[in-house]
This record gives sequence, structure tokens and C-alpha cells, in this order.
Amino acid sequence: RPPFLVRARSWPGSLWARRGFRVALLTVLVLRVALGLFAALALAIDPHLGPIGTWASTATSSNPLWGITLEPWQRFDALWYQHIAAAGYSTSGLNIYGGAFCPLYPALIWLGGHLLGSDAAAALLIATAAYVGALWLLYDLCVAQIGRAAAERTLLFLVLAPAAFFLLAPYTEALFLLESVAVFALARKQRFLLAGLVCALAITTRIQGVVLLPPLALFILLARRSRSDLTGRVLPAWSVIGQLAEAMAPGAAALAVMTVAYHAAGLGLGPISAEALWGVRLTAPWVVLQDSILAIKSGHHVQEIFNLAAGLLLLASLPAIWRRLPAPYFLYALLSAAAIWCHEGHYSPLMSAMRFSTVVFPAFMVMGFAVRGKALTRRLSVALAATLVLCFFWYVHSSPLTPI
Repeated sequence: RPPFLVRARSWPGSLWARRGFRVALLTVLVLRVALGLFAALALAIDPHLGPIGTWASTATSSNPLWGITLEPWQRFDALWYQHIAAAGYSTSGLNIYGGAFCPLYPALIWLGGHLLGSDAAAALLIATAAYVGALWLLYDLCVAQIGRAAAERTLLFLVLAPAAFFLLAPYTEALFLLESVAVFALARKQRFLLAGLVCALAITTRIQGVVLLPPLALFILLARRSRSDLTGRVLPAWSVIGQLAEAMAPGAAALAVMTVAYHAAGLGLGPISAEALWGVRLTAPWVVLQDSILAIKSGHHVQEIFNLAAGLLLLASLPAIWRRLPAPYFLYALLSAAAIWCHEGHYSPLMSAMRFSTVVFPAFMVMGFAVRGKALTRRLSVALAATLVLCFFWYVHSSPLTPI
């Protein structure tokens, strides 16, 4: 037999033999089925009007099975991604608000929709595949960094986080988590050019992908110092500058191309301009905290309690990340926290903080490292799972005035 046929036949078995892949695949499949059944049951007991968001018509389907499977996930931004995949970007009417959404995920939905015959199904399939890949890479990264037991707890706490259902929803969370972990996994192996290319993909997934560039640069600088220590001589500065330029160039090019494309389409600076249309504004962290507390006291933003708790827990994890993990992990977590705490949302001050903090994987790594003992792990897992179910029920039965 030709060698490539032998390798092709053995590939599924060798893939299944990897513990990280098995853990990731089985975890995501169980969560997909369990939350899907829960959503269908919740809507059967307490019927809902249907998809919620600006482009609710994009989720309609004549196939009853598609409706039961897909409709519970069609909320808010999920409909925007589907609309952009179907109609593209434009400045007519409400379309101008679509500039807040980066193009990679809608492009993948467009491609998958042509293959599957349903943009909604493609969006869920992409999120599911990205979630498997993200957990697989994260497991392997954690095993190398903090050990197998802590790696398994890291994944457990991540998948049971209150907003972890967004990793299964047709949002960019799973794809962005996959890209973020991939950047660290590649940089740790000093494959800086590939890490830079993945950074570019992350930027085209969510504009917050720019926070991956400084940690990547720090990986390069630390690698130079470690090589200097090993050889006993200082490596020339030009070699490091070349590596930095090589790693940063794809991300800079992605930003430039997106900016030119958005401007040509009449969308200004794209996400930056559109965020202002949505009512999002830069604000000092202490002002955000004050406004968040006031919003909770008003009684009109109950979901803000979860967002405030998530934002504060992320801040509280920073000292542990600094002590336990290499500096690039801390820098990524710090910049991610700054992105959450330095702007106010249009519905509530810390709107989506719970969702954004879920992809800051170093916080879960130190949590997996610090929480030990079966009893404590079990209690924490039960508490997280209960909160996850509550928040997912809220998402399924949400209204335009109560996004998480």
C-alpha cells in the first residue's frame, strides 16, 4: 500500500489515542446534547415567541427538526452574524450597525451555509468544532504548564462557567478561544510566525484579538533571553527585531485590510465606529464600577449582577496568574480585563463581561491549579453548573431588553 494510504487509515485511531482530543470531543458532545435537550424542554414547558434580535427572520426554517434544534440558540448577535453571512455589510438602514461585527465568522457561516443548506446550522457546527479544538489545545497546554490533574480541573471549571453556553452558541466565543489558546501553544514552541498568523485570524474574528499581540511579542523577548542564557552570549538585536516584525506583520496587515475594507463600504473604522453607534463608550474603570452598582440598585438590570461578579473575579485572578504562570499569560489576562473594564455597554455598564471573561483562559488555569481536593472540586462544580443552567435558561427566554 502507498504510505499515504497507510497514514490515512491510521489517522483516526492515532487521533482518538490522544487523551486531550478524547476529553474535548466527549465533553463538547455531552454539553451540546444536554443543553440542546434542556432548551427544547424549557421552550416546550414555557413557549417563547421565537428568535430574539434585529434579524429574527434569518432563523426561520420550514424544517421542524431545524426549528427545534436551532431556534433556542438564535438570540441577539447570533442573528447579526447570520444576516451578515447572507447579505454582507452595507450602510442601508440598520445594516450600518453590522460594522461592529468582524468578518471571519460570518464568512465561515456563508461557506458552511452553502454546504449544509442552512446558515444557522453552519453557525452552530462551526462553534461546536471550534469548541472541541479549543478544549483540546487548552488541555495539552495546561498539561505542559500545570500538570494533568490541574488541566482536567481547568477544563471542568471552564465548561461549567456561568456563560460557557456561549461557547456552544452561534457566537464568536468558541472560535476566539481556539485562536487565543493556539497563539499561546504555538508561541510556547517558538513557532512565532504561525502564532502571528493566528493572531491575524483572531483580529478578524473579534477586534479584541489585538490584545494577543503584546503577549506574543513578550514570548519572543523571553525566548531571546532564554537562548542567551543557554549559549552564554547575547543574541543580536536585529534577529529579535526580525522575529518581532515577522510575528506582528500578519496582525497589522489584518487590521489594515479590515480598516480599508470597512471604510470603502462606508462603515468608517468598522468596529470602532460601529461601537459608538451602539452606544458603547470608553470609560474609566472606577466609573464603570460605580455605574454598574447603580444599575443593579435600580432593579432594571438584574443580569448586571452576573457581569459584575465575572468582572471582579477576573480582576481577583490577576495576582494568582502573575505568581503561577509565565508573564505572557498575565499580560493577556490584564489586557483582557482592561478591555472589559474600560468601556460601558449600551444596555448596562458591564454588559457581556460574563461572556468576554469566559475566554480569558489563564484565569481558569490558576483556578484549576488552586482548587484541589475532590470535595471542594465537586462543590464548586455543582455551584457553577447550577449557575450555568440558570443563565442558559435566561438566554433561551431572553427578551430584547435583557441580554446577558
